[in-house]
Amino acid sequence: MRLKIYRTIQIGNQCWLKDNLNIGSRINGSLDQTDNGIIEKYCYNNLESNCDNYGGLYQWGETMNYSTSEGSKGICPDGWHIPRDIEWIALRIYLGGIDTAGGKMKEPRNSHWHSPNTGATNSSGFLLSPAS
Repeated sequence: MRLKIYRTIQIGNQCWLKDNLNIGSRINGSLDQTDNGIIEKYCYNNLESNCDNYGGLYQWGETMNYSTSEGSKGICPDGWHIPRDIEWIALRIYLGGIDTAGGKMKEPRNSHWHSPNTGATNSSGFLLSPAS
């Protein structure tokens, strides 16, 4: 199995994964992900190439690896965890608040986003783009 390398970005005093997770075995989108010891993922339109391009899709339980502890590792790579609410809030505050934070992380132009893509500047360098 090939080791997946994820890019990171420093925003304020926080370090975030810049790439979507793509780990696990693809299952058909009509099935539920289950706590069976196997990380299961969905791929948009059941195409593995969509996971390669955009990352896997996970139900919350699977994402958390069936833990109920806030900030748990979940299915993240070693040394990482599922962000806690307070971490999302800190990111939002650092990027100027609820009205501007998304735009500062969002890909400008309309090559992937529907028009109008108002406020999208990617000034944070995160380059958020939609999966479909």
